[in-house]
Amino acid sequence: MPDYDALATEFARQLRPDLDAAAGPGAVRSHRAFVRMLSVVLECNDLRNAGCRNAATAIAERRSMSHSTVTMLLHRARTTYGITVVAQPSTANVLADLADRWEQMADQGDAAIGQFEGPAAATLDAEVGERGRTYRKAASDVRDVLRTGRIPHDLMTSAELGG
Repeated sequence: MPDYDALATEFARQLRPDLDAAAGPGAVRSHRAFVRMLSVVLECNDLRNAGCRNAATAIAERRSMSHSTVTMLLHRARTTYGITVVAQPSTANVLADLADRWEQMADQGDAAIGQFEGPAAATLDAEVGERGRTYRKAASDVRDVLRTGRIPHDLMTSAELGG
């Protein structure tokens, strides 16, 4: 894990050369606050680029800070200083990625059909085929919900009946 505080100190010198920690106690506080904010932003960007969905929570736990403090620092960096904070992936994008993965899993299963040998081959082929159909149906349902904003009737009926 990179040393975010050292990176933030370097960025602080580049972004705000007017913040000289040697200018007095007020300047020291301002410099520390700016470096702390940059450090949180750098860590947040790394976590979100790595796919972390709850970067602010992870930072808060790692740094023993409150979640609200982390989000306030990220908001201040974005609004006051115009510093880019990587956006958290939207739920729609995550669900679309999930549907794509289900399609890939179904395709991998289809590629395995016919390669099983022995007395259980027909049963395994049938099970793999059924699993592939289930993955494709789930992916299709998720895409329908994302496209229309409504849950498909058969899925809703199945959920209501508990099966």
